[in-house]
Amino acid sequence: MEKICPLFTAIKHHNNDKSFDRGYEPWPWQISCLQSNQSNVARKPKVSQSTVPDAPQFTMFINASPVAVYSVLADIEHRPQILRSVKLTRTLTPLPVGKGTLFVEQNVSIFQSFQQQFHIGAFSPPDRIELTRKKMGYQLRADIKLRQDNDGTRLTTTVTSPNSGCAGWFARWFARHWAGELEQQLNDIKRYVEPRANPAWQASLRPKNQKSAS
Repeated sequence: MEKICPLFTAIKHHNNDKSFDRGYEPWPWQISCLQSNQSNVARKPKVSQSTVPDAPQFTMFINASPVAVYSVLADIEHRPQILRSVKLTRTLTPLPVGKGTLFVEQNVSIFQSFQQQFHIGAFSPPDRIELTRKKMGYQLRADIKLRQDNDGTRLTTTVTSPNSGCAGWFARWFARHWAGELEQQLNDIKRYVEPRANPAWQASLRPKNQKSAS
């Protein structure tokens, strides 16, 4: 068992009273580690790049065309003006933005300010954009797909990771956390793009007694 999972070995040595041998109940991530590696021992080992199961996914509707939404998604330079969680951005590769672009964001939260590096892995206007990043050494991938939905755009975002076993348990946790951040950012994009892309729709919200400026 110790050869199967290094984390099991470290925890067992930390508990010198051999609590594992007396029926100690491991944490969920330890169970995931042991079950995954035991199944790998039972069959012929092979390299797998399959995504982590139960990948976080959410959809969102934006009342603007896919072209308008995609243009804001790909506007790296103005992300600090659009996204409340972003303080500044800096591209590390030559413009224009496209597949292979690297950029760094300075993010702010209630408790801290930190930098993150992103890579654009897929760039297919106005249908799809893919962002990849690393969190605590775990590779994460966000695939954002856009499709026409009546007069607006339906976005489907899926966050995955190639990690499996022990690493997969942590990767799933970080993937869910990033999915929450992405949902907040897409809500910011929704608030930004809808009134700008739909002047007629915005005018329909005016009170009936208010006349438009001539």
